[in-house]
Formats: sequence, C-alpha cells, structure tokens
Amino acid sequence: MKKPRMPWAPVFRALPAALMVALLAFSVFRGCGKKTREYDWIQLEYAIHYAAGGLNAARNAAALSDGDPATFYDGAPVEKGAANVIILDLGQSASKLNVARIDYTPRQDGGAAGRAARFRVYFLRSAQTNNGKKYDGTGIAQNPDFSLAGQGRFDPDSNETQSAHLHPYTGQLMAIEFLPSSTNGGTFSAAELKIYSAPPDIGAPDTDYGKQAAELNALKRLPSEKNPQALQELTEELRAQIGDSTVEFNKNSKEEQAWLLARLQQLRATAENVGKLENLPNGGVWLDTTGAPIRALGGSVHYDAAAQRYYWYGADASQKNLLGTDKYQSVGVRCYSSVDLCNWRPEGLVLPVFNNPELVDGRASDAATPLYADETTDAFTKSPLRRFDPGAHSFPVNGTVRSPKNSLAGNVSAEQLGDLNALYAGLNATQKKQLYLSFNWQKSIQRTQISFHPATKQYVLWMLLEDFSTPRAGNTSARTTLAAATAFAPGGPFRYVGQTPITLEGLPCNLTDFTFYTDDAGKASLVAMLQPQAENLSVGAYVLPLDASWTALAEPEKPEKPLWQYLPGLGELRAPVVFRCEDTLVMLGNKSGAAPSATSYYLAKGDLTGEWQTRGALAQNDPLNDTFRSVLRAVVPARDAQGKPLSGQFYCLADIPEAYDMRKSGYALLPLEIDKNGKAILRWEDTAPPDYAEAAITPLHIVLICAGVLIAGAAVTLGLLLLRKKRHPALSKEPEDNDDEA
Repeated sequence: MKKPRMPWAPVFRALPAALMVALLAFSVFRGCGKKTREYDWIQLEYAIHYAAGGLNAARNAAALSDGDPATFYDGAPVEKGAANVIILDLGQSASKLNVARIDYTPRQDGGAAGRAARFRVYFLRSAQTNNGKKYDGTGIAQNPDFSLAGQGRFDPDSNETQSAHLHPYTGQLMAIEFLPSSTNGGTFSAAELKIYSAPPDIGAPDTDYGKQAAELNALKRLPSEKNPQALQELTEELRAQIGDSTVEFNKNSKEEQAWLLARLQQLRATAENVGKLENLPNGGVWLDTTGAPIRALGGSVHYDAAAQRYYWYGADASQKNLLGTDKYQSVGVRCYSSVDLCNWRPEGLVLPVFNNPELVDGRASDAATPLYADETTDAFTKSPLRRFDPGAHSFPVNGTVRSPKNSLAGNVSAEQLGDLNALYAGLNATQKKQLYLSFNWQKSIQRTQISFHPATKQYVLWMLLEDFSTPRAGNTSARTTLAAATAFAPGGPFRYVGQTPITLEGLPCNLTDFTFYTDDAGKASLVAMLQPQAENLSVGAYVLPLDASWTALAEPEKPEKPLWQYLPGLGELRAPVVFRCEDTLVMLGNKSGAAPSATSYYLAKGDLTGEWQTRGALAQNDPLNDTFRSVLRAVVPARDAQGKPLSGQFYCLADIPEAYDMRKSGYALLPLEIDKNGKAILRWEDTAPPDYAEAAITPLHIVLICAGVLIAGAAVTLGLLLLRKKRHPALSKEPEDNDDEA
C-alpha cells in the first residue's frame, strides 16, 4: 500500500527558510550605500564664566554639567526676541582642542518654559585665552573680541537630547546665545549642556552647500507669477540665514544645513505647484492658490453641502506686532474656500475693519461720510489724526490716531469699496462713528465663528474682539466683547451689525472666550466663558440663547426668568469648540486660550444643558502636553467622495501661533477619531489633510496582508522546487512500494 503524499509539505517546510532569506536580503539592501564616520568624541569639562542673572545664576548653571538630568539651569528673563547668553571657560588647554559638537538636554520636569529654539556660538577672535578679562553676555554679537563660529536650531517641542555638529573651533571662552521659542517664554533653561572635542582630522561636517545654493537660486529664478511678493517675504528669513555665499552657509550646523535644504526644497515645490498641492505641511505657513500666505487665525470652517466646498474664515494677522507684544494692527476677516482642504482659494477680505478717520477727527458732518475711505484721497491722507508709531511705549485712546499702515490698500478694489459702503446706507454720522469706534484697527479679532441661517438665508459671523486701546477716562466697559456680522453669500461682503454686551443679574461680565452652536431644531446659542461680577454666580461656561436672527441675545419674556444657563463641570475653558458625534455632544477646550496648552474633552448626552463629563486629555503622544504646540479652533467632519460624513472621524483645524510675530504663525489639520464608547484621540501627522481612507487599518487588513505575504512566499518556493525537478528529473521519481510483496 502506497503512503499518502503531501504535495504541499515541501513548500511549508521550505517557507521559513525562504522568509529568512528574504529578510536577510532586505537588511542587506537597506544597509547598502550607507557610509558613516565615527569619531572618538572627547567630552570637555568647563567652568561657568558668565550666566544671565549674576552670581546666583552662575551657581544655578552648574546644573548644566552635573550629569543629573533631574536638575536644570533656569536663566534670568530677557526681553522678547532677545537671547540668553552663557559663557563657558574651557580651560587653558582648549587651544589644542577642536570644539565641534554641542549636546543639549531640555529640562525634564515637564515644564516648557525656556526651551531653546535657536543658538549661536562665539569664540574669542584672536586670543586663545582671556588673560583674566571678565566678560558678560551684553552685546556678545557686537563684541570685537568674539567671532561667530556656528549657529543652528533645536526642536523646542522635543524632550530628547539633541546634538549640533559644528565646524571645529578653538578657544578658551565659548559664548553661546540661546533664543527660546516665542511660545516658551523669555528665559533659557536646560538640564544638561555637554561640549565635545574631536580629533584634529575631523574636518568640516558633511553638508550640502551646493544643493542649498542651487535651491535658493532656483527660488529666485522662478517667474513672477510663481514667486509673488508674498513668497519672497516667506524666504526673507532664509536669505538672512543663508546669504549668497558658501561662507555664510558654513556658519550653520550640520543639522541646520539639513533643515535649510528641506525648507528650500519645500518652498520651491510649493511655489511651482501653487493651486495643485497634494498636501500641506502641518505646523508651517500655508499658501493659498495664488502663492500668498493664508491669513486666517482663530478661524472657523463652514461646509457648503450643495457646492461640496469648505469656507474658512479667520483674522488677518499680516501686520507686524506692536510694541513687542502679542497685539497687532487689526485688518479684518479673510475667507478662503477649498474642495479638498488642501488648495485654498482666496475669497478676499470679506469684513474689513472701518478705516475712515473723518468719522472721529471732527470732519464728519453728515450721513454722506463713508465708513470705508479710499486711502489715496485727501480725505484720508490729510486727516489731522497722526499715524500710530508701532514703536511707541503705550497704546493710544480709541479713535485718537490712525492705523500704523493702510488696511484696505491692496485688499479691496474701488468697486468693492462701493459695495461695502452701500451696506450702511441710511445711517447718520453719529451711528457711523459708533460703529467705527466699535470695529477699527485697535480691535483685535481673537476668534471667529461662522454658520448659515436656513431661515434668513444669511451667513452669520460671530467674533471675539479684544480692545487694546487705552481706556477713556471713566470708561468701565469690558475689554473683550462679542460682535456679529451677516452676509448673503459665503464670500461676503459681510455687514457689521455691532457689539453685544453681556450682563448677568444686571451686572456686566468679563468675557474670556466663546463658541457657537446650533441644534437639530435650528436654535442657535453661544457658549460663553464668563467671569460674572454678581457674587452668587460662578466663573465658567454659560449657554446664551440667540434671537431669531442669530445676531443678538434672546430676550426673556420676564426679566426674573433669564434664559441663560450655567454649565457645571466645564470650569474656565479657553478656545472652546463644541460639535456633535452621533448622539453625543463633544466639547474641546484648553486653559490658556491663544497660547498652546493641553486640550481636554468633555461629553454630554442630549443638548448643551445636559450633564458634561470630563474625559481627560485629547492628544495622543503629546510630549510637551501642549496639543502639539497648537491651539484647536474648529472641528470638521471627514467626508467621503460624495460628501457624506464618516462616522467618528473628524479633522481639527489648529493655529500654530508665533505670539510675538503673528505673521509667522502656521496651521495644522489633524485627525480626530471618536469611538462608540466616546474615547477621543487626536494624533499628529506631518502633512494635511490626513487621508482616513488610507489610514484606517483594521484587523482584517492585517490578516489579508499577512496572508498575502505567506502566499507570495509559498509561490516563490514552489516555483523553485518545480524548476529544480525540471532540471533534475531523477529527483521527481517516486521510490517503488514493496509492501504488497511483503
């Protein structure tokens, strides 16, 4: 009797070996072409020659070299944008060493203050020793005794030790300027700072100077239609760092060179593909379809289902910050639209701030005086009001000076100017003056919320305005207020309705933030974060129902029965966002508002007045607990190709603020997923928008992938066996079975 054959047995016996061979080949392939050069780095000992803050700071700075990451140096505060300087004494033998590497370890206590974003290294210019001379950190860059030896950047969002490789330099005194991130305070802090020397033959670090010069030249050579003024402004900082010669290139660390090359390549690719981008860099400055930087901070998004188009509204922060603060000249609200959340078409400045000085300089005499003035006419240029000096040391009283720069020039055409003024026909000069004082360049737009009113067929825009002018004598009005505007088209123009004062128990309230929400029945409400002056009321979130127009608060039928309701359990939230996921309401918020901080989320069943439950931190793998250095502003449901919302999948639009130069602020569009149990997770991704169709890997996908790998391996093995039998027929003959004879 013949034994039963197992035709697939050889295949399965050979499969592990085949997989091992494949893995080995893959490893060899990955290793091909990699060349590394290791040096015997020598860690140098040093003494603190100077640390910002005097003797105590110098003692504190000893933590930089104590080998204990739990201790850290925290320098004295400096002015915003200034550097914090430490001067290290490497000893008399330093002239024989090649200082070529710095290792920087951020503070490990969870604090973000003082994390370095950039650095510059200086050594004594001519003398190898200081001959007993004492230096401090004042004007180190201008000190003729020192020369710039290197510069670069660190990642202020990382908690890990970071290295900077420099060109070798010698000298006894080494001065390092640390520039903190604008969001991480005006100090410098570090747990460890290690300095290394390498052998004399180390030479220059491997860099791509030629590639960087070529990329910079390619940017300059782009045609004017692909390299608008806005793109030139974007590359200004890079030009300042790089210059036009390899001498300037050589001042940068190896890591800085890599960053610059990647940034230049990204800018050129963006410029060449304006209007047909496949993704946007999360955290960076985004460009619209004309190549201009998007200006829409504190924004909100409306989805037009009929057109399958998104409309994004936000504050124009294109003007330089004032007085070294986080305040800037207000220009108005801009709108952008997109079908793919990637290529954003500019719809224009849909709500400019009022700019006509005639309304407040005593020249307005009748209703014919417009709210918006042509900034080239004598009526505007010959106003007795002076222009505000951005370098002044105090803010002016509202309505007493003109804006530092024109706000309509280049933003509004003559035809659009006429359309804007037509919205306010019928108002007298006094009414227009009140509107001007309510919404001009001194009213910083902190937040926008947009919604479409199905009954009135109007788009309703709510704004959080912060007044940064000096109060008039006896003025006790709130510094932060709400204001509304309306339009009949998503691209405007919007008509400014006016401010909405908030009072509870007959007393005014301090407003810190707000969000907007409409329920399934079409009722609209504001969720406002208030600090009531009435002693019997708590600080926190309040629901304020709106009237039928959605542009004002609803009035109660009886004063003793107010319509507002307090929401316990939410506390003093900032940057709130409320939206619905299936049958659950979700509220997001942080504790700092416009500055990055941890975002928490809350859930409630039913309507806004339901019981809100705290669910914890929203962001996953967030090393600094600051929502990836962002402030969430809007939540947009992810949609399929037909525009249908995907269950439990959303996009979070976030600002990446540069508090003391808002022009450099960026954006991010991050994936937010909420499961059936209400567990919400926000993830970081390097590019936007995230593709849920590709990112959703289920267990079934994993099983299919594994099965595919096994089948492919089996097919290869079977093919090899058949080829072997074909070449050696004797191997395929079966041995005779003599069981019958037995």
